Amino acid sequence: MPDVHDPVLSNASNALQGGAQDRAFANGLERLVAAADDLDDFITETQAVVADLVETDVVAYAEMNRRTWSFRGRWPDDRSDLGALLTRYHQLMAREAIWSGSRSGMPQQFSDFMDDAALYGTAMYCEVLNPLHVNRGAFFGFGVDPGITIQFGLFRQSRQPYPESARAMLVRLRPALARLYGLSLVRTWSRLSPADKLAALDVPLTARQRQVAQLLTGGMTAEAIAESLAISIETSRNHIRAVYDRLTVQNRVQLTLALTSQPPVCLPLTDCFAVGSYAEAG
Repeated sequence: MPDVHDPVLSNASNALQGGAQDRAFANGLERLVAAADDLDDFITETQAVVADLVETDVVAYAEMNRRTWSFRGRWPDDRSDLGALLTRYHQLMAREAIWSGSRSGMPQQFSDFMDDAALYGTAMYCEVLNPLHVNRGAFFGFGVDPGITIQFGLFRQSRQPYPESARAMLVRLRPALARLYGLSLVRTWSRLSPADKLAALDVPLTARQRQVAQLLTGGMTAEAIAESLAISIETSRNHIRAVYDRLTVQNRVQLTLALTSQPPVCLPLTDCFAVGSYAEAG
């Protein structure tokens, strides 16, 4: 938990002295600080806090990787067609010219780009919003890496646009979310086992190479690994070289450091309801 001098907590404390909206903001911020020990808990709590602060029906979460044109997402409801619908949503946001100004990360809503008559005739409404039983959408996020953006999508059943007070609340919340996301990421990473860290790094290792890497971080020599896995010493050494090459390290010490130093910019979610690619708009 950050100490009392932490600017995030100070922001919450100052807000408690204000009116009802300030108190709601402060309470939401304190809930996020309390959840920042675990990344999954933090994201779940963020979805709940944002829904409360801006009075929306659904808050979705997505990690957008612009290097691979892929995403990992979380929607509050588990439904069989969710992956396809969210993939189509991200395809349209990335490829259709009408949404070309939507990638700033600052809070925006669909009505910023078109009026109601135009929105209800778009592919976005017909192919995504309507099947999801929502009529309005907004989104905001923050970058965690030059190629990766964390995005929250807000959706409501009402056809009324979000008020400007909702946008102001999100603008105010955004820097605290970015800071607390980084904090929860570091804390979660520090508790992971070497095996879980290897999985989180998403390095293209074979199952056998992952076994070897785990044994290496446990202090085993090539000979001990060969005996443990019932393989030849030469095969053990070949696997070790492959592990070093794919993790771009030179020796056991560097391998251990790679798994104990700073975390990657995001980690796999335990409850990830949608994974997809938006490389082609279709």
